[in-house]
Amino acid sequence: MEATMSAAAAPFLAPVVKPGDTVGFISPASPIYYTSWTPKTYPEHINQTVSPLGLKSKFAPHCFEEYGYLAGTDQQRADDVMAMFKDPSVKMIVANRGGWGCNRFIDMLDYEVIARNPKVIMGYSDLTGLLNAIHTKTGLVTFHGPMGLDQWWSKGDGVSGKVVHQMVQQAAPLRLTNTDNVPIRTITSGRARGKLVGGNLSVFSAMIGCTNCEASNKNRTLPLDLIIDQKIKPLGIPAFTGAMFGHDLDAQYTLPIGLEVEIDSASGTIQMLESAVRL
Repeated sequence: MEATMSAAAAPFLAPVVKPGDTVGFISPASPIYYTSWTPKTYPEHINQTVSPLGLKSKFAPHCFEEYGYLAGTDQQRADDVMAMFKDPSVKMIVANRGGWGCNRFIDMLDYEVIARNPKVIMGYSDLTGLLNAIHTKTGLVTFHGPMGLDQWWSKGDGVSGKVVHQMVQQAAPLRLTNTDNVPIRTITSGRARGKLVGGNLSVFSAMIGCTNCEASNKNRTLPLDLIIDQKIKPLGIPAFTGAMFGHDLDAQYTLPIGLEVEIDSASGTIQMLESAVRL
């Protein structure tokens, strides 16, 4: 089976991230205090994460706040997102962690400012809401990929960090495929092309039909990290499970939300059809 779509307009891309650039870290969902890290130990972990890429780090003003189960009030977390997009020294934005909370403030963002200052923004889990809202409102390609709390280099042979480097620093149109120790399972064999959207199913399903999500449009390739084959197989569309992204993995690849891709569900691969950043 093969599905195709008509040619689409050129994607809206952030500039390539260069050695010496600064990565801005935000906490748009739950606080880092739910983990083993503290405001004293976490910065060194982040330095060890970004320094192999030749990058520097900067923390948003409310990065270490705690407001119940949230990392600050809705306004504080929205302000931090906007601060990173407005800051000319910041060239890439990465979430510290997911949890819950992004969908609470996505209507508080200034998408015109974001569109005037396109940057790589990356995360997963609850960041599904923020990433897809930014793409839907501005057209900017965003990135479903590792976050600050993750081990980019010390686990999974450093695959997480290597893919980030290739995708946002080398502008490589990658063929994303699992490592040998992470099997896939084909639900329906075939190929399909379309714009990549999606992420965490529980977050993404809550957005369907709202103005911050374009998934109801046709010709969309949906990577859902909680996919259920009883629901997908009867549709007869190319699909597979086990793609190496999302929770509880030693390493994961980065998915460019809003980019044209082709999936091959027999081999369990996702082929980018163009670069995800502009040189």
